Amino acid sequence: MIAQEKKIVIKNFSFYYGGVQALREVTLDILSNEIFVIFGPARSGKTTLLKSLNRLTDLTFGRVTPEPSSWTGSTFMMPGSTSPN
Repeated sequence: MIAQEKKIVIKNFSFYYGGVQALREVTLDILSNEIFVIFGPARSGKTTLLKSLNRLTDLTFGRVTPEPSSWTGSTFMMPGSTSPN
């Protein structure tokens, strides 16, 4: 197996809506060329996690590296797609 480079690292990420904790200490390494799925029951924090990664909402606690603002020039393609999305 070829070692893959970590592209996105989330460390101890927590998020609160007012006094309600939506995410608690999420840690995740996303590797180069990796396909991953985020799933869970309704209101479990899936959308909050994705919004935070895209800086549509501010982080409450934790760290995401590299900073999403440095993700310029990236092309994302869905599996089976012939053009960037």
